[in-house]
Amino acid sequence: MINKAKAAVVDLLNNLQCLRLFHVQEYLRGAFSGDSWLIDKTLNQLKTAGYIAIQNGLIMLPGRKPNENILRAADVMITLTKGRFIRVIRGDKLFTLIYAIHSKTGGEAYFGIIMTKLWSEEHICRELQTIDESITIIFVLETMEQQIRIHIKNNHYFALSDEHDNYKFYKTAAAVNLN
Repeated sequence: MINKAKAAVVDLLNNLQCLRLFHVQEYLRGAFSGDSWLIDKTLNQLKTAGYIAIQNGLIMLPGRKPNENILRAADVMITLTKGRFIRVIRGDKLFTLIYAIHSKTGGEAYFGIIMTKLWSEEHICRELQTIDESITIIFVLETMEQQIRIHIKNNHYFALSDEHDNYKFYKTAAAVNLN
């Protein structure tokens, strides 16, 4: 019989197709307070049973292929939440991922991650005019100069990766700590 942690991993991968192994490990650590050996045991059991495939640091359902945008958006989400999110869904044409966390007021807070290609900023801002203002937008930028062309009413932050694929988060030109 499949336990809660195993079911959660399969559900997560059903939704997002493919994640980095450390994304799933952080999720299990955050959601189930699992020790490393228990997490590894859970993933090995899923792999042995044929529910998941693990290769080259990626974990996926058999037959699925990695999506670089989802992997990068998951990098941002895991960096911010340390695996403590309530749920995550793959977005539509605008959002790559949308996830929810427990808010400090006891409800839920929603975040949408947008992979922002160079010179797509104005189009994205027009599309966001109809989005609920309660969702916080995280723009994953290619260059810091892109923030100049982004003007929206929603609460928003910018994420930019360094040469080691570590993300820094910005409200405007100054770095902020969202962790």
